Amino acid sequence: MIKDGELVIPGQELGTLEEYLPGENVYEVGGRIYSKVLGRVAVKDLMISVSPLKEIPRIKEGEVVIATVTEVKENIAIVEILAIEGKAYRSIASPIYTAAIPISQIANEFIKDIRMKLRTSDIVRAKVISTQRGIFLTVKPPDMGVINAFCSICRRPLRRVSGNTLRCDHCNTNETRKISELYGRYFIGGDKYGNNPRKI
Repeated sequence: MIKDGELVIPGQELGTLEEYLPGENVYEVGGRIYSKVLGRVAVKDLMISVSPLKEIPRIKEGEVVIATVTEVKENIAIVEILAIEGKAYRSIASPIYTAAIPISQIANEFIKDIRMKLRTSDIVRAKVISTQRGIFLTVKPPDMGVINAFCSICRRPLRRVSGNTLRCDHCNTNETRKISELYGRYFIGGDKYGNNPRKI
C-alpha cells in the first residue's frame, strides 16, 4: 500500500478509484491510479496526488539514471533523464537532461529493429558511458533496461511473462523490450520485496 510521503516513479500504481480520488500529477486507467511524475505521494481527504521534486543534480560518467524514451530512430533512442540514483529528482514534465542510447548499447546481440527493444514512453534504468559531445547511455547490463512499459495500444502497464516478453492483460497482446532484471520490482529505496535498496 502506498504511504503518504513515499517516493514514486512515473507509471507506478498508487491505488484504485475505490480508494482515492485522482489529484495532481496522477492519471487513471481502467479504475487504477498511476503517477505521472517522479516525486512524493500526498494524500489528503481521500485525494491522492504526487508532488514532483525539482532539484537539478550534475551528471557524471558511470552514474546510473532513470529516463523516459521520447523518440526511437533507426539506430538510436532519445531519452529524457528524470533522475540520478543517489541524487535528487525532477519531474517528468521538467526533465534534467536529454541523452541518447545508441543501438550498439542496447543488447549484446544483433538488433534488426530497435523498436523490439525500446519504445516511446518506456521508463529505463541506464548507465552513463560518456558526457563528451552529449550524454550517452547503455542499457546492456542485466540490471539495466526497461523497468516500466506501457501497452502500445491501450497504454496500460505491461506485465512481464518471460524473458524479454511483456503482456497487456487488457488487450491480450504481447510486446518485447530489452528488459531490466528489475522490471516491475524497481521502487525508490528498494524493490517491493525489500531487496537491493536503491535510494535516489
